Amino acid sequence: YRLNPFFHPKYLLGVFLLLYSLLRRYSSERIYTILNPYNTVDGGECMIDYSPFWETLEKSSENWYTLTKNHHISNSTLHRLKNNLDTSTKTLNDLCRILNCDMKDIIRYVPNENDQKL
Repeated sequence: YRLNPFFHPKYLLGVFLLLYSLLRRYSSERIYTILNPYNTVDGGECMIDYSPFWETLEKSSENWYTLTKNHHISNSTLHRLKNNLDTSTKTLNDLCRILNCDMKDIIRYVPNENDQKL
């Protein structure tokens, strides 16, 4: 009888150590983002919505390709915007400068009853 290589103790120890190091590396907030990748609250609504960005982009002379090639906005950043994930204020500043628009043309706050209590 041969043991499945997946269940070999050295392999399992390596998997355990990898998961342990990842958990220690990321804060609980980052882990929540990994577990909840679409930045939703319990009601399923996004707290920050980037749909105005896509409308503004459509009206402008820029597109996904020009943002990545000419302005060096990464594909992963655009993917994060597309899926309403967190993004930095530096990125928002760059997008406002590139598209010559205001912050309200890029993001929208969606209040929700399930927001954290202040």
